[in-house]
Amino acid sequence: MEDLVAQGSVTGFNIPDDVGLLSLSASSVTVQLPSLSLSIPEFSGTVSLERGAPPQLATLSFDQMILRNDQMELYAPTTTLQGSWSDGQLSLGAVTKEGGAPLTFILQDSLSLSSDNLILNARYQSEGGENVEASVLLNQVTYRREDLTTRLDSVSITGDAQLKNNLVESASASLTSTAMLSLHSQGIQATSPLTSTLQYERQRSALSASFTLEELTSSFTDGPLYTRISYQGNAMGRQLQGGELSLDERFNLLSVYNLPEEGIGSLHISTRMDDSHSPSFLPQLLAMLHFYNPTIMRQRT
Repeated sequence: MEDLVAQGSVTGFNIPDDVGLLSLSASSVTVQLPSLSLSIPEFSGTVSLERGAPPQLATLSFDQMILRNDQMELYAPTTTLQGSWSDGQLSLGAVTKEGGAPLTFILQDSLSLSSDNLILNARYQSEGGENVEASVLLNQVTYRREDLTTRLDSVSITGDAQLKNNLVESASASLTSTAMLSLHSQGIQATSPLTSTLQYERQRSALSASFTLEELTSSFTDGPLYTRISYQGNAMGRQLQGGELSLDERFNLLSVYNLPEEGIGSLHISTRMDDSHSPSFLPQLLAMLHFYNPTIMRQRT
């Protein structure tokens, strides 16, 4: 660590009750552990106190943090974090510098995740029942693995949870964005608005999730395709609705796969097609169904 500077202000001489502000800044901060290293070129933070009570407001800023170990690397650009505590409510916020280098996570040279312009807000409320709310805004998120590239633009994530005795009683989350997928080796490209939801209830052991591509345009379809995958599960069993496809008025497919806790599951498929205007991707779909036909025949009821 170099150039360490610490400052404070007091409103009286009854220390620490009258300490109003503490600030700390440093440059070239480096932490080296046997399996982990951390480096921050510039670092600064402030803490506001009031009459000896717990900290009411804290702000932390750093520039280009790099965290590494043998399996992963995390790069964070210029970032500001802020937290406040008042009347049983904890609020947290984080924002990265716009136009700078992206927030990047790399795992063993096989997975790369990068994100631009992170904005995070979270709130914890303890009075009247424990509740957590959070929202994340991302300008762009890119996922790369081998020859697959997936990008999400204008990402908005919101969620909330109710807690009891530090256990999650119920929770829900939703995601909206525009998705792009590219499989380079197969020459496949696709893009669509994306909506995803997740809900959980501990008392009923219930979990539900959905994934919807509202207007999927791709290199293997001749028009916008609607597709939706959803999952529902509880103590009685599980159900995967994993093949809702719709192409204008020409083609529609719906599949439901029931997964009981015991015994053999069942798969149900229903389709409707206008023979005079069959979609161009139908041969690939029929070939896929023919490949899985033995499994479908054994498990259908």
